[in-house]
Order: sequence, then C-alpha cells, then structure tokens
Amino acid sequence: GQLETTYVIWTSDHGYQLGQFRLPVEKEQPYEHTIRVPFFIRGPCVPEGASLPFVASMVDVLPTLIELAGAAVPASMDGHSFARTLLSGGSSFREKHLVEYWSVPRNPYYNHLIDIENNTFIGVRLLNATHSYLYAEYYAHRHEQSFMHPIECELFDLKHDPWQLWNLCGLAEAHSVGLLHSVLSELRRHLHSQVKCSGQDECVL
Repeated sequence: GQLETTYVIWTSDHGYQLGQFRLPVEKEQPYEHTIRVPFFIRGPCVPEGASLPFVASMVDVLPTLIELAGAAVPASMDGHSFARTLLSGGSSFREKHLVEYWSVPRNPYYNHLIDIENNTFIGVRLLNATHSYLYAEYYAHRHEQSFMHPIECELFDLKHDPWQLWNLCGLAEAHSVGLLHSVLSELRRHLHSQVKCSGQDECVL
C-alpha cells in the first residue's frame, strides 16, 4: 500500500531547556539540550531498527527528501542530502555543523529576563569517533554581521564534560601549541569560512 512507498519523519526544529543552568524554559543557547533533537525516519530501504551515528542539521532534511523522491537537489540549497548514507546504513556524512542565534533584546518570560542583545552567537558543533566539541562566539549586537569582534567565546569538550560546565576557550587561547589550541583554531577556521556560505558549492560538509 501507500505506506510502503512513503517516508515518515519524526523530529523537532529545536531542543528545549527545562531548568538546565538554572535558566527558565526557552531555547536561546548553543548548549546540547537546545541544539540536539531526535530524528526518526521510516520508509523504503531505510534499515529497520538501525541507529546511524552521523551528524546532520535541519538544513539537510529538505535536500535529503528531494533526493529520496528521485529529483536533483538545487545548487542554491545550503544543506546537503544524507539519503545515500541513510539508505546504506553508513555513518559517513558530516562531522561539523553550524549553530546560530540572533537575540531578541530584553525578552522577559515569567518575570525572568531570558534574552538580551549580547546573546547573539554563532557556533560550530564537532562530533566524530574521537572528538566531541562545541565552540561558540558571542557578539554585542544582533546587527553585528562582520563577525570580527566577539565579546566572549565558549569551548566545551563534551567527551569529558557532557554537561558543559567547563569553558576551555580561555585556556585554549592561552596556549599557542597543543591539542586544545589546534581544536580551537580548526573550529574557528571552519566557523568563519562557513557562516556566510551560500549554496552547495560554498557550504561544505
């Protein structure tokens, strides 16, 4: 019947905080509980019961559906299709994806101020077999789009600090050599090469 030729997806556009970091309910931070979402899919040739450990983002969902439908993904799309990885049961797709948020100045919620101007951030989440990092930069104004002068940075090693309690950014900046400095340099390079990308050719995996 039609169910056997239909792909069904269950997911969400964002996570939600419910008391983490003593913050009221909302979603305006780059932390794991707000950027990570469930993603389930069933349909023709999708491996039943499989859990595939690859990184994808919401911008990748539409290109994936287009390819699953047998059409060509438009070159203007920023996201990439993970249809072949999905159908093959593989784990090789991307290991980094960008996160960003533009603040809503002085946004109160139940008598709590949950958002201010300098909560505007851009960031990158890295996840592979050996590393799990989040790097984010904060900017003073939501209209700052040169991304040249961050007022604060955060770097978390989620492999050893899954609750994101220890910001390593200052430590990484203080050392000109070593693994942590190399990770910070690579994440910054990737973030700033991709934050203004447009289309399949510029927005790399």
